[in-house]
Amino acid sequence: MKKWMVLICFFSAMLCCLNIHAESEEQNMIWSVQWNGMLYTGSYSGAIKYGRPNGKGQYQGKVAEKYGIESEIIFSGKWKDGKMEGKGELTEFPSGISYQGKFLEGKLNGRIKKTILKDGKESGYSSVKYTKDVPYGISSQYDLKGNETGYDYMFYGMSVHKICKRAKTYDYRILSYQADEYKNKEIKLECRVLDVYDEIEQKKDKKQKEEDEIIKNRILEVEDDRGNQYILSYKLGKRKYDTVYMPIFEKEDNIVVYGFSNGIATVKDIRLPSIKAIYGRFQDKKEPDVQDLKFRYSEYQNYPYVYENRKIRLQGTIAGVYETKEKWIYVFVDSDSYSDGKKERYICQIENDADVLKTIPDVGKSIVLTGKLQNLKECGERDGKSIYYPLVKLSSITD
Repeated sequence: MKKWMVLICFFSAMLCCLNIHAESEEQNMIWSVQWNGMLYTGSYSGAIKYGRPNGKGQYQGKVAEKYGIESEIIFSGKWKDGKMEGKGELTEFPSGISYQGKFLEGKLNGRIKKTILKDGKESGYSSVKYTKDVPYGISSQYDLKGNETGYDYMFYGMSVHKICKRAKTYDYRILSYQADEYKNKEIKLECRVLDVYDEIEQKKDKKQKEEDEIIKNRILEVEDDRGNQYILSYKLGKRKYDTVYMPIFEKEDNIVVYGFSNGIATVKDIRLPSIKAIYGRFQDKKEPDVQDLKFRYSEYQNYPYVYENRKIRLQGTIAGVYETKEKWIYVFVDSDSYSDGKKERYICQIENDADVLKTIPDVGKSIVLTGKLQNLKECGERDGKSIYYPLVKLSSITD
């Protein structure tokens, strides 16, 4: 019996020693990490578990000689299983650009603050969302005092402003007869909208065993000032990487569109040059100035994506409540807070929950609500035209 007790004590002591060895508060070691597609090797100082960086630590490494360039990174923050994971800050040299925010498996993931340098000195910063090193959505730019100075859009990790700067206006005959040769070229087109419609794909609902209509693409038939016709297309809905920045265009609108040439499309038995649109604007309606970005209902109807995720406070009345079978309850609100005394309609979404539903005031009641703008939502038709209202993700509502 005593021998078993001695053995148990011995193994307990061994496990304790192994655990202490597995995770130490402060150790130094040589380590390699992947960053921007390149391998960096250098020194790590910090917490280690099972022979790998794990916990808080600092790292300084240089790019492997096989890449033929000089580059160095310094990282300070959290690690997991040998990779940068959690909050941290990484700085690249010789550029001096730094990334501050959350990392996941060694990649940028979440809202990141990226320092902007000019002539080697910090002149401001940008704030943009990432998913595994790929930026998406709107990138906002700020000066050192935190004042917003500009913005950019991201499409599959590419700067939309840079795409627009590289875009060219091509001869119609080139796009018609040499379509394959010029496919995926950045293109700019000033045109008039002739028709607007949506492509529909059938998707079978396995639970209900019925076919539901799902909108896939929006199609614009347009013509330039010489009467040459084109097909513009872009995805509806919103996905991280392929988010497009297109207003709600209608027939007879004069517009400017940027995108990529996409070969030839056949529409109504006619073959026309096709353009994959990613950014568009009205010729006669300017985008709002981000340095003086005050929410106005009419401007939001024209360029909703500029205001996305901006906070809003409304005073108005409940016009209706629509409870869906999905996760959202929609509250219709009429308010003149941002429309010069004219009552305009908003749709506010809130999680579908019985307790939440009880807190919503009755129709006709005066309310004050706060939330974040989420783009436009289609709600029926009037005089043959679709109706769109600002969609607000509700934070609070009081009567």
